[in-house]
Amino acid sequence: MSNWVGVVTNAGKALLEQWAASAATLNIENATVGTGTISEANLRVATSVSQEVTSVAVVSQSRTDSGARFRVQVTPLDDEYNMRQIGIWGRVGTGLRTLLALYQNEDGIIIPAKSVSPNFVFSLYCGIAMTHDGDVRLITDEGAYVTLDTFNNVLGSLNNLSLSAGPNSIVQIRKGSYDAPIMGMVIYGKSMQDGAPTPDAPADIVTAGSSGTLPMVSTGKNLIPFTYGTPQVIKSVHFTPNPDGTVNVSGINPSTYTASEFNLFSSSTSGFLPNGTYTVSGLPTEGTGLGVCGMTVETGPKNGSTVYYTHLQASGHTFVCTDSRTIKSIYIAISPNTRVNAVYAPMLNVGTSVEEYSAPVGITSDIPTPNGLPGIPVDSGGNYTDTDGQEWLCDTIDLEAGVWVKRCGIVSYDGQSASGWERVNAANSKYRFRNTTLTSVILNAATNDAVVPLLCTHYTRTSANATWTNNNVNGIAVDNGGGMFIADAALCDSGTLEQFLARFQTSPMIVVYPLAAPVVTQLTEAQLTALRALRTFDGFTAIYTTDDAAPDIKVDYATLTKVYIDRAIEKINTSLAAIVSAHNDLVDGESTRLVYEDGQVCIVE
Repeated sequence: MSNWVGVVTNAGKALLEQWAASAATLNIENATVGTGTISEANLRVATSVSQEVTSVAVVSQSRTDSGARFRVQVTPLDDEYNMRQIGIWGRVGTGLRTLLALYQNEDGIIIPAKSVSPNFVFSLYCGIAMTHDGDVRLITDEGAYVTLDTFNNVLGSLNNLSLSAGPNSIVQIRKGSYDAPIMGMVIYGKSMQDGAPTPDAPADIVTAGSSGTLPMVSTGKNLIPFTYGTPQVIKSVHFTPNPDGTVNVSGINPSTYTASEFNLFSSSTSGFLPNGTYTVSGLPTEGTGLGVCGMTVETGPKNGSTVYYTHLQASGHTFVCTDSRTIKSIYIAISPNTRVNAVYAPMLNVGTSVEEYSAPVGITSDIPTPNGLPGIPVDSGGNYTDTDGQEWLCDTIDLEAGVWVKRCGIVSYDGQSASGWERVNAANSKYRFRNTTLTSVILNAATNDAVVPLLCTHYTRTSANATWTNNNVNGIAVDNGGGMFIADAALCDSGTLEQFLARFQTSPMIVVYPLAAPVVTQLTEAQLTALRALRTFDGFTAIYTTDDAAPDIKVDYATLTKVYIDRAIEKINTSLAAIVSAHNDLVDGESTRLVYEDGQVCIVE
C-alpha cells in the first residue's frame, strides 16, 4: 500500500498569508473525499478534490511545533468506494471557501458500504504547516460520529482553564471566551498597609470589601461602560450613541470659547480601574471637522481635584494607572466655532497597543462582604501566592464550591472598654498589655520566639519574647498560649491601662490576625446571586474588581461543551448506579451481585 502524500495548496498558502496579515479567525469548515488522483507535481495547484464523492467531518484539531494537526473521520455511504484523496477546506473570517490542503494515496482506502459495515470508521491525521499563532476555529458536523478514543482525547483537551489575574490585576480570557455565566471563580482576600505603624502615627489597613461589598466587574474587550446611551444636544452639537457603542456626532458648536463635551466615562459613576496600563482610541478617520475635534482623557489623583488633560491622537494614547493616579474621565470634545459630522468609536483596552474596536458590554455586581475579605502577607504557610511571589494567608470566596473559607479575623479596639485587657509585669518590672479575648480562635505561636503574622494599625508584629524583654519596642505579638501582647515603649515604665486605651479613642486600633483553623461557611443567596450575575462574553472577557485593596481573582473557565458533557456523564453514572442497586435489591443475595465503581459495572462472584 502506498503512503499518503500531503501538500498545502497554492490557494491554501495565500489563505494562510491572508490570515497572518489580519486579526480574523481561520475557520476550518470540513473535508471532502474523492476517488480520483492527479500527479504529485499538480497537487499544489489543485482547487478541488478529484472525482469528489462526499463531505466528511474534521472532528478535532491540535497545535504542533510546526503548525496544526487535524483529524479527518470517514464513515460509510450506501455504496462502497475507493478513497484516494482527502481535501481540507477553510476560509478567513467570512471570506471565500478555499481548498487549504490536499492529501493523496494512489492505492486508496476501500470504504465499505454501510450495509456491510455500518460501524466502520477511518481516521487520518492531517498536518498543516503554519507559523502564525492566530485563532483557528474548527466548525464541526453535529451529525458526525466519533470513536471512543477521539471522544476521550477531545474531552481531555476541554479541561478547565485556571486563569489568574495578570497585568492590571485583571483576569483576561482572550481565547475560547463565550457568552455564558462564569462557571467557577475564587476571590482571594487582601489587607494592605502602607508603611510601618507607631502608636503616635498609625498606618491605616485597607482590607478588600471593608465597605461591606466587593465591587466586581466583567466586561468585553472594551472597558468603557456603556452608560452614555442617551442622545444629547450640547451647544447645538448632536451626540447620538448607536447600539454598538459608537457615537454619531453632527452639528456646529457656536461657542467662541468653550468646547461641546459629551462624557463617555467618569470615575464618579464607574469606579476606578485597577492599577496598570491602558490604551484609549476611537477617533474617526472620515468626516467633517476632524482636525479640530477629538477625544480627551482626564487623569489625576484618585482622591483629589487636580486633573491632567490629554487630547487623543489618531493612533491612540497609552496611560498608566497607579495607586495615586487614574483615568478620571473620557469625553468627546468639539472645539468652539467648529462644524462636525463624524462617527466616533471610543475604545479603552488593556495594554499598550490599540485593539480593534469592540462594542462595550459589561456587568457590575456588588458582592456582599459584611466583615471584609482580609488577607495577611506571610513568609510561609499561606494558601495563595501572587504574581510577585508573595505568599498570603487569606480568606477566599469560592463560587463553584459555594463557600467562604475564613482564615483571618479582624478586630477593632476603640478604647471605650477595658474588657479583656490587663496590664501585666514583664521583665525588669516593665509593663505590657495583654488581651485574652481571642485566645480560643487566634493562631498560637509555635514558641515565644516565633512571630505570628499580624497586621496592626498602631504596632509592628514581633515575637512574644521581644515584647517581654525589650524595653524600647513598640510591638504586637501572640504567645504560645494564644495571648495577645502589646509593648508600648512610652508606657512601659508607669503607663496605666487607662492611658493605653486612650490611644485608641481618637484612632481605633485595627488588628488583622490569623485564625487557629479555617472556618468554612456557605455563601448566602445574596452572595451567590451577585457572583452568578457576572458573565463571560463572546471573543474576550475581562474580570476585575475596583476595590482599593485589589484582591486577586482566579477564574476556572470551562468551555460550554465540557460543561454539557460533564453533566451528561454525571446523569449516566447516576442511572447506572441506580440500575445496579435495583438489581442487587431484586436478587437479595440469591444470585450474582453487581458493583458499580469508577464508571464500570463489575460482577461479584
